[in-house]
Amino acid sequence: MPEVRNADWTPAERAALLRALSTPYPLTAPVFVHGDVYRHNLLADAAGRYAGVLDWGNAGWATLEHECAVLDDLEPALVRWGGRLDTGLLWRLRLELLLKVCGAGRISPNAVRKVLQHCT
Repeated sequence: MPEVRNADWTPAERAALLRALSTPYPLTAPVFVHGDVYRHNLLADAAGRYAGVLDWGNAGWATLEHECAVLDDLEPALVRWGGRLDTGLLWRLRLELLLKVCGAGRISPNAVRKVLQHCT
């Protein structure tokens, strides 16, 4: 299990992290994805509505869950693709990402804890 400095994981949290990260998930059908769909690559109109995606340099074949795991706000993706998404895989991928970001000191362990609740 990845260690995150200054996280002070409880034994129950450590067990939940280990369980979530070691659960095998079958991959869903690959789709062509942007690969880097962070906020700075989203284009919006003057009203704030989605208008397009910039910077397709990381595009390729992956699962829709991989694409959605990095979104700042998951709600629109869950509304749009909820029936197609394996939410277990989505939350696991998001957990792995946030553990890395937390390990780099860019977010607090509490952000990881919130996602971990979706994985248990």
